[in-house]
Amino acid sequence: MAAFGQKRFPRDEGFSGFDSETRVGSTGILSSFECSYLLKYIEKRDDARSGSNPWAIRHALIHQKVSLEEKKLSHILIRLPKTVKKILSSSVLNKSGECSSFIADWTNLHIACFSSVDHDLRQFINYLDEEIDKLFKRVIMAGVEPGKLNEFDTLNSTTNDFKSLQYLSDQLRRVINIIQLNTLTLVCFKQKIQDLETLPFQTSSQPDSLNTLLKKLCNIQNEHQFSILSASTVLERAKAISDQLRDTVSMRNGEFNRTNTEMTSRNTSAIVNLSDKSSREARVVKTLTVLAMVFVPAAFTADFIQMGFITIEQESPMKWSADPDLKIYAILAIPLITITMMIYMLVEFIQRAREKDEKVNEQFPV
Repeated sequence: MAAFGQKRFPRDEGFSGFDSETRVGSTGILSSFECSYLLKYIEKRDDARSGSNPWAIRHALIHQKVSLEEKKLSHILIRLPKTVKKILSSSVLNKSGECSSFIADWTNLHIACFSSVDHDLRQFINYLDEEIDKLFKRVIMAGVEPGKLNEFDTLNSTTNDFKSLQYLSDQLRRVINIIQLNTLTLVCFKQKIQDLETLPFQTSSQPDSLNTLLKKLCNIQNEHQFSILSASTVLERAKAISDQLRDTVSMRNGEFNRTNTEMTSRNTSAIVNLSDKSSREARVVKTLTVLAMVFVPAAFTADFIQMGFITIEQESPMKWSADPDLKIYAILAIPLITITMMIYMLVEFIQRAREKDEKVNEQFPV
């Protein structure tokens, strides 16, 4: 009973069970039989939104007590499949208002319940197979080369395909699980009916009913096996498509890495060429610097002599005479040169102090 009610997630979906009790009279004849079990089935949701999964997994509780001495049947039936409800609504009473043959034989209820669980199961498996086929058509169109990608190769599209495949695979695993639970319940019920066959009955028709029930249960069990095979095949398809999509993404990433490696190699070659050109330019600058070191003093000396501040009075022995304007030149030039050099040294000192502070901050981050 705790498996029913309002739930925020599929609680007790993987839960099932079977219980029974057999009572034998003092004469050794079966007097009563009571059983209770849960069955899983698939049903279409009435509140399903467009584009969402319209199928849901349900479970039904079947409890029956058969009193052969009192010729009385008692039932507790919770959340039966719609097909069973239709059978009950049309088979409980006949046209004259009397109890029908369906009620007269207590085994008919179990045949109706066990045979109804596969009614919508095949349609649900076909729905999942169709959704997986749609994803296969998308995955098969996926590209690998970075320059030839299409709308199915975007990150968002690939992520959604992975999510859809995981969801469909989960639904298939749940379907396989409920079929296995129903099969186990059916096996337990068969064993109990086989035990009942060994007991004497009050009526001669009862063994025939049990024999018919066992044959029906064997056929239903075979149908369950076929359903498991069908769902397992679809699940293997989903796994194969998921592996194919994963391999496609891996190959695509490999192509991207190869392209990036080629671009990095070209950039490295360009840097090497630039470094070669820079080294050549550095040699040119060095040559020009050496020439400047020779030319600038010579040019300064020539310009200074041309100013006429110093003249030669006598060649032998050599005598020089300085013009009085040389003092004015010295008074103006020497302080300006000194100030310029001091400003340069001050700027250089401040720059080095800043660089030193930055290195200290990098070594000891706050």
